[in-house]
Amino acid sequence: MMWLAGVSYADENAPEGLKSTAQGLFGAVSFGFGSAASGFIGGILLESIGGRAMFFVFGVGILVLLALVEGMRRFVIGRAVSQ
Repeated sequence: MMWLAGVSYADENAPEGLKSTAQGLFGAVSFGFGSAASGFIGGILLESIGGRAMFFVFGVGILVLLALVEGMRRFVIGRAVSQ
């Protein structure tokens, strides 16, 4: 389900002529670099602080990244609308 939703989202929001590139980037980030990085970091955290704390750290990290992305999105869209 995640794959279908992600590919559909990439297809709808990609600029004309870059739909395949957007779908490829989605796949690389979701199942390439993202999986490798989280597996590496998760393994270190699991061994050092345990499972419960590892999920807490990942949850807080995701919330912080989400807040940063939303703040940047509002800043960029706000600037584009005001011009």
